[in-house]
Parts: sequence; C-alpha cells; structure tokens
Amino acid sequence: KGHELVGAECSVHTFQIGNLPVTQESREALKRNFLSFVPDVVFTMWGMDIHPDHRAAAILAIEPFLEKGVGTELFAMEVCSRVGVPQTLGFAPTHYVDIAGEPMQKKLLMVLCHESQCTEKILDTHKSLEKNRGVECGVDRAEAFVRLTRRGELAEWLKPLFILSPFTLPRIVGIDAK
Repeated sequence: KGHELVGAECSVHTFQIGNLPVTQESREALKRNFLSFVPDVVFTMWGMDIHPDHRAAAILAIEPFLEKGVGTELFAMEVCSRVGVPQTLGFAPTHYVDIAGEPMQKKLLMVLCHESQCTEKILDTHKSLEKNRGVECGVDRAEAFVRLTRRGELAEWLKPLFILSPFTLPRIVGIDAK
C-alpha cells in the first residue's frame, strides 16, 4: 500500500517474520527480483542491526549489487527502536535527505500503511531521530544514509536530493564522504 502512494513498483516474498533466511534460495530469489526490476537506486537496512531480519535483509539486498558492472546506486538506512536507543549500530551517515514538508507527509502516510508494526511508537521514535539528523546536516528534519555503491560519483539525478555529510570519515572504512 505504501508503494502505491508514491507510484513505486513492489514485489512481495513470503518469508517468515523473525526468521528471514540467508540461504542460496533466498539469495537467488532476491537477485532475480532485483535484476528483473533493474532499479536505479536501492535503499536497504544497515547490516549492523540488533534485529536478525534487518541484518538478513541487508545481506540479501546488497549481494546482487556487489557484482562487477552493476550500476545501481545502493544506500543503507538506519532504524531506531525507541527514542534515544539506536537499533542500528556503527552507523556513520555519508548522505542526508531533507524530509521537511511534502516528503515528511508522504513518509507518514507510508508508515501508516505498515499495519504490522506499532506505528505510534515508530512515528514518535523517528520524529526524534529525524530532528537529530536534521541538526547534523543543517535542516529541520532529515533521513540519514550510508552510500554503499561500489565506485564512482553519485548519479547526477540524485545529487539535488542529497546533502553530503558534514563529517569527515576515515578513508580506511571504504566510504567516500567529506
């Protein structure tokens, strides 16, 4: 339902919640799915997360794009389970998106479509996180991401959407950020 609100394509796989397997079968299913869409950009979970499904989802989403020659932009996002308690660990954003105004309204409508979650708790938690990330990059509210694309500059059409991180990250981590 959330994808329909923004006109995005969606496909559903029937894996058991709380037990998302990282197996050859799930790897092949997700790879076939992603490569049939040929997405320009993929947003997935950050792999260092306390929830096992989030870790598995990150692995399954990232693997198809590690192959040589795949030009898809790949970003990881963070999760916060309750105000002030990150669920995502070791997350150092490389890019931010200003979500004030219309983007915030779309996000709210999309989250409300996610009926299996405790939406009030999610909304309160993310409101706090969005304000904190906004302070970091100089806007009212922001979402933070780590760019995981293997090489090259950010796609031209994405540049106006992102704010580069104001923090300097050590080059040793393999992430380009100023």
